[in-house]
Amino acid sequence: MADGTIPVADDTMGLSYRVELTVYAWAGSTATVPTTTALKDVWAIAGLPVSEYPDPATYDLIAKLTAQFNTGNDARDLSQLTPNYFNPGTAIQTIDDLASFVMNSPTVITPVAAPDEGVVDTLAAGADTAEGGE
Repeated sequence: MADGTIPVADDTMGLSYRVELTVYAWAGSTATVPTTTALKDVWAIAGLPVSEYPDPATYDLIAKLTAQFNTGNDARDLSQLTPNYFNPGTAIQTIDDLASFVMNSPTVITPVAAPDEGVVDTLAAGADTAEGGE
């Protein structure tokens, strides 16, 4: 961020930082704000219509978070997250609140592909087949 651009979140970053970057991407923000900033204010600072917050604005945020945390070491099940969680007086008001929600969401175990080492293609290795075998 030293050059004034906001990086794209990826799974090499810490969970809270990824949530923060996802919020900036959602709002189309080109500047960072303290993580104690209300999400509604992040939306407004980006010049987006406050009348659309939290519904329908947060549908896109939920989709971006779901995509960001659907695989990897920090994979989370965010299926219970709806725009109602962002209403005034509810659990998620700030970037920090959202990061806490994601962190405390159920983890998802993503399958890891087995390495190809030691796998032998029996046909390529010259094994007998029904047509050419003994």
